[in-house]
Amino acid sequence: MSDKIKIFVIDDQRIIGDLFDITLGYRGHEITLIQNPLEAIETIKNNSFDIVFLDILMPEKNGVEVLEVKSFFSCKSKNGTSLQ
Repeated sequence: MSDKIKIFVIDDQRIIGDLFDITLGYRGHEITLIQNPLEAIETIKNNSFDIVFLDILMPEKNGVEVLEVKSFFSCKSKNGTSLQ
């Protein structure tokens, strides 16, 4: 397999993250699952991911509100490309 992909899944339903882990984690990709949108914002500040799957309907903050947080887009991809 070529390079493994770092995948960030933000979804309040654990089963969704488990499905990503079963299908993509099994193939060697690194899956990070966060169920709390506030924790997700903190996680994205301190880590880099190649792709993010974000649920829109969540408690506390919905997916659109998460996207509105500037730090969410100030992360960099693995190759150093800014996602702003």
